[in-house]
Amino acid sequence: MKSKNGFKEVKNRKLQVLPLIFLLLGSIPWLGASVGFASASESDNIFWAGLYQAEKSSVVSLAYGDSGLVFVGWLNGAGVDHSDAWLVKLNDDGSIAWQKAATGNYGFNDIRASGDGYIAVGWANGAGIPENDAWIVKFDGDGNVVWQKAIGGDGNQMAFAVSGYAFVGCYNGQPWIGAFTGDGNISWQKVLQGEGNYGFTNVLKDYKYYYAVGWANGAGISKNDAWIVKFKGDGSKAYWQKAIGGPGDEKATAIVPVYKGTVTSVLTDEGTVLVKFDYYGNLKWQKLYRGVFIKNMYSTRGFIIAVGTMGDDAVVIKLTQDGDVVKAVTYGGDAADALNAVIVKGNVVYAGGELNDNAFVFKGPTSGVLDSMAKDVSITVEDANLTVTDTSLELVDTNATVSDTSAEFVDTSAQFTQLSEMKKVFSVSDPVGDDHGPGTYTYPTNPVFNQTGLFDLTGFTVYETSSDYVLYFHFKNLGGNPWSAPNGFSLQIIEAYFDFKDGGNTSAIKLADNGPGANVKFNRPWDVALRVHGWGSDLVLPNMTTIPIKATADLSTNTVIVTVPRKYLRITPDTFYAVLVGSQDGFGVDTWRDVNVEAEEWRIGGGDAGAIAAGVAPRVMDLLVPDWFSTVLPQEKQLSSYKYTEDFEPVSLATVDMVPVSDNYGFLTVTSEPDGATVYIDGKEIGTTPIQHYVLPAGLHELRVSKDKYLDEALNISIVVGQELSVPIELIPRTGMLTITSNPSGATVLVDGQEVGTTPLEKYRVPIGLHEVTIVKKGYYEESLNVSILENKELSFHVDLVPKTGLLTITSTPDGATVYIDGQEVGTTPLEKYRVPVGTHEVTVKKEGYREESFNVSILENKELSVPVELVPLTGTLTLTSDPSGATVIIDGQEVGTTPLEKYTLSVGDHEVTVKKDGYKEQKFTVTIEAGKEVTKNVKLEKIQTSTTTTTTTTTTTTSSPSKTTTTSKQGGGGICGPAALVGLAIIPLLLRRRK
Repeated sequence: MKSKNGFKEVKNRKLQVLPLIFLLLGSIPWLGASVGFASASESDNIFWAGLYQAEKSSVVSLAYGDSGLVFVGWLNGAGVDHSDAWLVKLNDDGSIAWQKAATGNYGFNDIRASGDGYIAVGWANGAGIPENDAWIVKFDGDGNVVWQKAIGGDGNQMAFAVSGYAFVGCYNGQPWIGAFTGDGNISWQKVLQGEGNYGFTNVLKDYKYYYAVGWANGAGISKNDAWIVKFKGDGSKAYWQKAIGGPGDEKATAIVPVYKGTVTSVLTDEGTVLVKFDYYGNLKWQKLYRGVFIKNMYSTRGFIIAVGTMGDDAVVIKLTQDGDVVKAVTYGGDAADALNAVIVKGNVVYAGGELNDNAFVFKGPTSGVLDSMAKDVSITVEDANLTVTDTSLELVDTNATVSDTSAEFVDTSAQFTQLSEMKKVFSVSDPVGDDHGPGTYTYPTNPVFNQTGLFDLTGFTVYETSSDYVLYFHFKNLGGNPWSAPNGFSLQIIEAYFDFKDGGNTSAIKLADNGPGANVKFNRPWDVALRVHGWGSDLVLPNMTTIPIKATADLSTNTVIVTVPRKYLRITPDTFYAVLVGSQDGFGVDTWRDVNVEAEEWRIGGGDAGAIAAGVAPRVMDLLVPDWFSTVLPQEKQLSSYKYTEDFEPVSLATVDMVPVSDNYGFLTVTSEPDGATVYIDGKEIGTTPIQHYVLPAGLHELRVSKDKYLDEALNISIVVGQELSVPIELIPRTGMLTITSNPSGATVLVDGQEVGTTPLEKYRVPIGLHEVTIVKKGYYEESLNVSILENKELSFHVDLVPKTGLLTITSTPDGATVYIDGQEVGTTPLEKYRVPVGTHEVTVKKEGYREESFNVSILENKELSVPVELVPLTGTLTLTSDPSGATVIIDGQEVGTTPLEKYTLSVGDHEVTVKKDGYKEQKFTVTIEAGKEVTKNVKLEKIQTSTTTTTTTTTTTTSSPSKTTTTSKQGGGGICGPAALVGLAIIPLLLRRRK
């Protein structure tokens, strides 16, 4: 019971105290280490600290049940003058769910959870109870009284602590232990009687036994000694009882179970001595924690969490079960501060007490609570030499009676002030056993690396306070601190990258002039990064400026803890991050240990020889890749995505894909034909095609693909959580029209080197912009020109192709022949240096009476081809007979033979034929010879007559020619008339001349 003296002055200084509390609690990294990830039933408020303010108040005990966290204590004000029976239920963030207090002379000393309710024990003095009785009250989860019982008789009784269904207390000055049923009735009760004074302060139910601790002063003990008694579960027997003492006063305050025994806290004048007994009461060890006064303890998962005071500050200590200090911190305000109660629920610890004269409770992870204080402290641990002696008090029944009580509980109005809060932002796990980089890396061979899991990141958890982000990097095995690095670990290097705004850097951290760092790049630009190893911890900005930050390690949980001020970092569900782990090398370039093909003493093995030669081998041993992300982009795929040439020239470093904080994402791959198109998602540009494995929030999105000179493609897409959507896009060019004619036509048209048709090319659609148009025709010079095509406009033009030529000279025998090239008359022979298109041409040489000559010539560019042609006359035959025969035949003035002249060859055409024979009249006529045909003529020669009267008959017959056949008959009669007379007159001089 607390005095009321000075309570009023607290009101006046409360506003002065709170700023200091906020300074101490709100500006520090409230966590030390994580033992794992919070279970689904735990709040994301992984840490909070709060004051519960009245005129004055305090927490004396805590309990966590199915309905949540409650504490009991005492208060002044807040709706009651004073109550030692104050009960408060807290929400997950530490705020008050409900609060009530018993009016009258009642008080609580301890509370425990009971299913969805709570059982509190203490004392009652009222409502017909003349002196103090022990008091037990059962509450439901809403704070309603289920039942309340007073246990007592004559004299003074009080219950100090409860465990299971047993309590310990004082019965008329005697140490008292009792057990009760679920409805509050007493099962059994015992007191220990002996010479002197004895008392219990706390009780532990361990399996089927009870351990009660307190003090002893009797049977030769001049001052108080600490005292511990082990009871059988039904109270029928005290197995052993031990007094633990020294030269001063000693008192046991708490007891917890440990491996093969118990540990008891013993307060001495110099501090606390922790004493371990085995199950049989044999002393195993005792250690003094000088200046520390432990009021309560809780044992969990191989560690002991102890709370109490150190100087004027509250203290929290984490110990091994052998009593070694893992870490200790203190915190405090203006007044003397203390923690009185501690309880662990799963991975969470709750502690309560007083801070600046008011009730104080905080919540944190079981190991993280150690970093939740304002000041790390060092505690001197010494071997203690307290004397352990047996006591022999007699265990006897007592007859305290049980009666119902009717204490009234009223609502109180204490105010909750949030001093500091730490919420879990997100937590993600990484596969165990993947510390092999791209899948092939092995540890260096020095014995210090002869452990498993040294570089195996198993998880990453981020918390936030009002001023900081606290980052937990969970490892399978940190491997201790073999080189005594100041940050508490030696072997690892950790880098974390965060993208939460536009801009940034895609390179890994490089703090050395020639340093490759992790030797990777990122698919997104990061805005803030951090590099942490045993000898350094820096926040790194994109320009490689560094800012020192705090980092530490909890080797007991293999966790590295880093605190980043919130002014540098913003984490939302849309923030992207990457975490890289490697081997720290203080003598290496840029702190990262390099990679070799074969592992060496101080070099990682298993590297790709080509990548090492090209300088693109990643130095990352483990990359944080959540399960949902690794289905598309596993660690091994990312870390082997580097490229180099056959000559070991570097092309690109491996690309690490940053992971979104939220797992409500899927993947998008976009390809286009042609590639290089800009891709927009919901109006925001994300890159150019091909886009591979782009991480996108699940749900509907608008995808737009844009490329110059092509029509935009837009469509709605649906992204499914954890799945990849592939979208191929066939871009349609924006076009105008092109019409081309040529002389000659039939020329091939190429646009940008691609054949598109032949002239005339009409309204051919061509992508807009500048294009090279080429017109090609065999034998002609190629025509090329640049054209500018406008969208939906037609461009027309005509091209006169210039032929490629050579020279052709043609002579003929005889000359004067007409020359035709490809059917076209071009001149007569001799045809000299006539220009002809290159290529093959048909030449025809014609001359009347001669056989036509046709042949092909191949003309080469700018070369002369000369072709002589010997013309062959065209012929028929002439068969000429005469009557009488033997006449001389003269054709075209040339004597050719005598008749009969058979099948005499003559050129086609008309020929003048003369047939003569002495004594006969000469005959002249014209024959027409046709090619390949025979003309047959028979000449009837007329004798030269000496008489004046002559009758001549000439018959001409054509037998093999279509020549006309003419028969002329001239018969003399009584005289000469007409033409015949003229002929006769003409012949007379000839005859006269012959006679001469």
